[in-house]
Amino acid sequence: ARITPPDAPLAEEIGSLLRQLKRPLEASEYFRSARSQDEKDQVTLIDSFADTLNESQQGEDAERLLATAVDRHPREIGLLLRLAHLFLQQGRRKDARRLFEQIVNLAPNAEAYVGLGEIALDEGATTKARQWLLRGLHYDPYNVKALQALQGIYQQT
Repeated sequence: ARITPPDAPLAEEIGSLLRQLKRPLEASEYFRSARSQDEKDQVTLIDSFADTLNESQQGEDAERLLATAVDRHPREIGLLLRLAHLFLQQGRRKDARRLFEQIVNLAPNAEAYVGLGEIALDEGATTKARQWLLRGLHYDPYNVKALQALQGIYQQT
């Protein structure tokens, strides 16, 4: 991977947001790391910071960080998936569904289909859930979440 300087507006936006969230160490770490990494690694770094914020019971701050990055990188599947899962954790199924659907249109993958299946199950739409979960298994035949959810569906019938 080619090493490029960070997207300056994004780096400034992310660093500024981290400072606003009273995370000066993470802000300086982001700037230091972002200078020496390519764009994909920068996205991974943003995801890592969001994870740290979320684990610290700062889900709203994690959401702001991810939303800022997604605005700048709307086709970055990893960021979209992370934000969709965060919405699921917050009980925002409609927002999560919108992102998972966006992801399967951009780059179909097991994680997005399984996310859609989980939402359908939560809403009691068993048939739709089974369809989504089976599509997820098409991309990852060993996806544990999909297999467990399908097992639960089949045990109910």
